[in-house]
Formats: sequence, structure tokens, C-alpha cells
Amino acid sequence: MMKYFLLLFCILSSTVWAQSLSQTVLVIPEVVSVNADSQVKMKDIISPSEDSLDSPLWKKLSNIPLDLTVEDNKSKTINASYISKLIRSDLSFAELKSLSLRMPYEVIIKGKASLISQLRIKNEVKAHYKNLCFECSIDIVDLKIPLSLEKFSDWSLGFSEERLTRSPKIRLILNSLTGPIEAPLAIQISATRDYLATVRKLEAGTVLSEKDFTVRRIDMTQMTDVSPKLENLKGRKLNRTLLPGEVLLQSHLAKNLLVRTGQETKAILEDGLIRLEFSVIPQSSGGLGETIQVRSLDTKKNLSAVVLESGKVLIK
Repeated sequence: MMKYFLLLFCILSSTVWAQSLSQTVLVIPEVVSVNADSQVKMKDIISPSEDSLDSPLWKKLSNIPLDLTVEDNKSKTINASYISKLIRSDLSFAELKSLSLRMPYEVIIKGKASLISQLRIKNEVKAHYKNLCFECSIDIVDLKIPLSLEKFSDWSLGFSEERLTRSPKIRLILNSLTGPIEAPLAIQISATRDYLATVRKLEAGTVLSEKDFTVRRIDMTQMTDVSPKLENLKGRKLNRTLLPGEVLLQSHLAKNLLVRTGQETKAILEDGLIRLEFSVIPQSSGGLGETIQVRSLDTKKNLSAVVLESGKVLIK
């Protein structure tokens, strides 16, 4: 009910505003939709009475452009007040009195509809996956759009997975008169990024350094893991042997253990404002953020703890 009351109020307000310009301008409770494929002019949204049709003033007014920019596949709404201001800026009050005009309460100006095109799909796919991997160079290797779908102008893309694969699952969503229609998109992509490759044979347990690697650009859609950053390799060890030219993956790095099985470790227990510190014995080794079991030296009970730093854990 409130919605209709506001609509009536806006109509009456617009009518009064327009009539303050001229008693012959009538605002009608209609919504008009026009396309912005070409320049929208006054004659596209308002109409004169038969008496004013041949008036020189109407011919002058009818060709006044609205000068509104509407992006493709979007729309912009203007109301009677906006239209009245445009009229008043081009015609004097005395001139308006000689015309009899009808204008809609509201006008929706639709931007140019963009048909399905390979270029637009490629750009949208690239933008989507660039957000997932800022360091990657995204390229479309193959894209096929059935000819029967190219006539649709109201469409969007739906992404079924948030990861980079060679043949991602992307849906083409078409808006038809009977409702949305979904069709799988036949597409293949590549996403190249920097990987580290060995310059010599590296045995398992080798302490790594920057001089052991060179940078190669590789399509990560063909990989199962990412390569660690060069600046993060200091002091890290390999958990397996790598041959010359082999790509280093995150999974090839030995865990950087901060607590070790059987070595006395400091434990922290926090409860509100209370903080206790006591000694425990880890029942397994662990790296940063890992959950392990520890045994209290005082109570001889096993507790669950998270590794905080070297030689320190937080009781859960």
C-alpha cells in the first residue's frame, strides 16, 4: 500500500511541478521504455496534442537531445521532473503556454544490447580468473559458441568452480521470454605463471638456496601444485630428490618442524584473563599451525595443542 501511495505522491508532485511551468503540460501515470541505440530526443518520450503537432515550437522541442550516456546492457531511469527541467531550459514560459504536451511519469532508457560475442566472453573469463591468480597470464586457447545462441543479447556467464583448470566448467546463461536457459560453454584456457626449476641435481635433504633455481613460465592448469616463492626458500629442505630442470613444487619441501617428538616444549593455556605456562612433551613433531598431541609433565595427561613457534605450543 505504501508503494502505491508513494507512486501517487510522485505523480501528483511531478504534475504540479510541470503545471507550474505551463497549464498545458500533462503528466500521465505511464512508464515509457526507449532504446539508446541512437540518440534519444524529446519526441521519443513526450507527445503533443493535434493542435501543437505543426507548431514550430514543437518542432524545436522535439529535436532536443536528452544527452544521457547509458552503458551497454544497462538502463537509466528519469522522471517527469527531470524532463520538465530540460524543457524549461530550452523554452520560455511564454512559449510553453502555446503548447499542449503529454509526458510520462517515468522513462526507462535502455543501453545498447550486446549480442553474444567471442571477444566479450573472452574478456569476462580472463577477468574472472585473473582475480583467482593475479600473477597469472590468462589466455583463451579455444572457444566455440553455437550459431543458434549468438542471436541472444541478454546473457551472462556462470562459473561452477573457483579454480584454474584447462577446461573450466562455465555456463552460458541466456534470458529468454520463457525464462533462463543454461548451456555449457566449450572453452579451454591457459594460465601461465612463474615456477622454479632446478639448475642441478638436488638430493633429498638438501638445504635450498636461490642459486639452485631458475625461473620458468609454465601453464599452471597442467600442474597439481604451485611453486614456492624464491625469497621463501632460505633454510628449507627437500623431501625428495629433484633432477636438473625439474620444477620445484610446494609439496617437495620438507616440513619446517618447530617442535619435535620427545623434546621438552613450553605450553601456554589461556582462559580469559588467566594465562598458564608449563612444560609438555610432544608426542609427534609439527610445523607452524599444526595440531599435535602433547603430554603434560605435571599431570601425565595427553592434551591437544597448536604449534605457535619454535619450542612453543598453545593448548586448545
